[in-house]
Amino acid sequence: EHSTGSDVINERFVKLCSAKFINCGNLAARRIWNLFMPIYYHRFPELTVGQRNQLFANYAQKAGSFLLDSSNNDNANGRYDIMAVEPLHLLSNRGQKSAETFNLLQKQHQQLVLQDIPEELSYLPCVGGLFFALSYDFGRCFEKIDEHAADDLELADIYAGFFGCILVIDHKTHCSYLICSDKKSKQQYLKLSNEINNILQQDTIEDNESFSLLTDWSANFDKAEYSKAFNQVQSYIQAGDCYQVNLAQRFVAECEGSSWYAYCQLSEANHAPFSAFVNTGAAEILSLSPERFLQLKSNEVETKPIKGTRPRGQTVEQDQKLQDELLASKKDQAENLMIVDLMRNDIGKSCIPGSINVPELFSLESFHSVHHLVSTVRGQLEEDEDAFTLLANCFPGGSITGAPKIRAMNIIDQLEPHRRSYYCGSIGYIDIRGNMDCSISIRTLVRKEDHLYCWAGGGLVSDSNLQDEYQETFDKVSRILPVLPQTKRMTKRRHGN
Repeated sequence: EHSTGSDVINERFVKLCSAKFINCGNLAARRIWNLFMPIYYHRFPELTVGQRNQLFANYAQKAGSFLLDSSNNDNANGRYDIMAVEPLHLLSNRGQKSAETFNLLQKQHQQLVLQDIPEELSYLPCVGGLFFALSYDFGRCFEKIDEHAADDLELADIYAGFFGCILVIDHKTHCSYLICSDKKSKQQYLKLSNEINNILQQDTIEDNESFSLLTDWSANFDKAEYSKAFNQVQSYIQAGDCYQVNLAQRFVAECEGSSWYAYCQLSEANHAPFSAFVNTGAAEILSLSPERFLQLKSNEVETKPIKGTRPRGQTVEQDQKLQDELLASKKDQAENLMIVDLMRNDIGKSCIPGSINVPELFSLESFHSVHHLVSTVRGQLEEDEDAFTLLANCFPGGSITGAPKIRAMNIIDQLEPHRRSYYCGSIGYIDIRGNMDCSISIRTLVRKEDHLYCWAGGGLVSDSNLQDEYQETFDKVSRILPVLPQTKRMTKRRHGN
């Protein structure tokens, strides 16, 4: 076990500071206090996916459990998995305004920053702090949006926890780091350390959980209704109201069994670099997202909007043909460029003027079920901005709304029968240093009680084809919907499977 600081120094510091000074809420005092808080950590061998899953299974049924899963694949973002369980405290906005909860999160996070990070941990993306899941409708905090779509799931728009103990798995260096950044989490740190050691000594993993769908999937649009909504979007575009609208449909099925088991099956079939499992108590979120929303690291901001999709081919030749077709598509390039311009504008609200740049435009990224066009936009954060103001200025992501964003969001609310809940929201963290990384939660399912919900959408522009856009929603979930009915069984899996 390693630590920075000294318990002796901490005890002396306590004597130097009066109780009323530390407890009065004085931000400066709390920041000074944090400097003297030691960070404990232990380096373990890399946990395989199977070992990680066995560890997280102990907590998956508990509210406040977060797993950020990079899927350990060849994607540039497939390096780190982060597990956060047993939060110090949780916040959600059910029953109060989202803006008030968001402001409270920012104030509480300010009391976590300014700690001495051990040099060995300094390169890690996260060393503890705030983890969050935001619904798409969290965007109503910042803009006036119509209220036509039914909020039938009635889930919180903000679900967040503060974690003093996390596990980070680095698949590149083949190490795992258990990190404790708050003394209140020391017992959890010791408990997890013992659990990890026990798992590392086991040869096999027993998995006796199951999950199954009890009904077929049904959509909240049939083809005729989708066609009507599609034509309405085209009318708005022709009238000059908007340039692009992301129209989605929702699928639902009855289910039984373990949501965590379902996630493991889905993750194994998809390998998406921004996957996540979150238990909010009222619902479980199963996200298989390929898309980064915002990253903030050392004051550098990055967003990677996805626009432009083709399914994977059945043969190598067919797959290459679909890649070439996507790369050459002027329609998909135009669709992508609209969102790049939107995101340049959004992050520009928080970045130094003149610092915005686009190092990658229309790059091809291939995933298990689809090919995507992905662009990269970067900028330098202004001194008086932070992760919270950046998030507020950019939420929700432009790739899942359209352009102009606010008009597109109002059209979405008018045409989609139900609110999106955590689909098209964001899942991620803001660590104690102020670094942030979060996804756009596309390819995301929500389990509430005995129903499982899944969404898929696509950006509609003036030259969109009705049949192609309708089919694209099915292409995007083609590796999700067929997987789950096959999972009603018990399995024994070896490490790494």
